[in-house]
Amino acid sequence: MEGAVLTLTAPERELIRAAAEDGVADLRVYQNGQQPVIHAEVLRALCTGPRANWPVKNRIRVVGGHVRGRLDLSGAHLAHAIHFINCVFEDRVDLVRARADKPVEWDGGQLDSVLAEHFFSESDFAIRDVTVSGLVSLRSAWIRGDVRVSGSQLRAR
Repeated sequence: MEGAVLTLTAPERELIRAAAEDGVADLRVYQNGQQPVIHAEVLRALCTGPRANWPVKNRIRVVGGHVRGRLDLSGAHLAHAIHFINCVFEDRVDLVRARADKPVEWDGGQLDSVLAEHFFSESDFAIRDVTVSGLVSLRSAWIRGDVRVSGSQLRAR
């Protein structure tokens, strides 16, 4: 990823713009025949920064995104709040040994699985009203805030 030239999708450009302005990337508008695709590598780069050309003001908020690929945040320091609303994650989210200073939240949508073993958080961790088709693992996680898994369907494969 470092040094690579990226061709960003329109939804990815919208997400980067919204994060810089502390806004919400509402990607539902791209669903008129197109999937609002966000590649996991782009989301990782935005979440883990710093990239001079992709600043995040306070938080990353996205509505209706479709994340393609495994979101590998393992070992990463997540300095900003992250909030996914009605997003679809095709592959797993890996938070193993990651550290979050602010909330990490999913509201609605679909998750393949979330591996958050040895995850450390200074704030909240929430999975609300989400359909999870695989595993949610918080083994040996240390979370100072609230842990909420509510209204969700956990469906083991």
